[in-house]
Amino acid sequence: MNDLTTMLHKQVQENLTRTLDAAVQAGDIAAARNATKQIAELALSTAPAPAKPKLADADIRAALKTKAPWFGTDPRKSAKAVEFGKNMDPEAFTTAEAFADAVVKAVDEEFKTAEPEEKEDEETEEDEKEEKPAARKKTDAPSGDTGRSASRGKSSGPWAKLSDAPKDVAETIRKQADKFTRNAPKEARDKFISTALGSAYAAQSKGASK
Repeated sequence: MNDLTTMLHKQVQENLTRTLDAAVQAGDIAAARNATKQIAELALSTAPAPAKPKLADADIRAALKTKAPWFGTDPRKSAKAVEFGKNMDPEAFTTAEAFADAVVKAVDEEFKTAEPEEKEDEETEEDEKEEKPAARKKTDAPSGDTGRSASRGKSSGPWAKLSDAPKDVAETIRKQADKFTRNAPKEARDKFISTALGSAYAAQSKGASK
């Protein structure tokens, strides 16, 4: 309370005390009870709010282990849970269980978002294995012709997807996409791969024409 509020509070309390004393001396029980009630209400209105108990780290970790069986055993999820926990305010939660619920929810959403990208990479690798052409038989063609044929990769036209490009080119582009678009939307990743395929195809076609 500021100085003015403190002064007013003290004055009201003194008035109520005098009223209570006068009522007691006069034997006025009703007035005495009323003054006592007002003094109690004044005390409650100016009492400081009780301090909010601070959540202990041990309680939070125990709650996480109860709610998330992977906590402490899955290194990736456990590390992400610790990271999220450091960026959260324990005072915003009433219990360690509520804090743990928020952390587990955030980790689940984080890994749910990452799963489609990993699945997409696996499907691309499977497509490459299925579409891989049979090994070219040796012919009596001049070595120069054979070299040019090998340099064309899997497709004689522009590469529309990773499986159209030679394996080494596709692997390089995939690694670049993982590096630069890991947290970007799928549309951004697809656009990056498409642009990279076009550039790689143009560069290889230019080199083969020389």
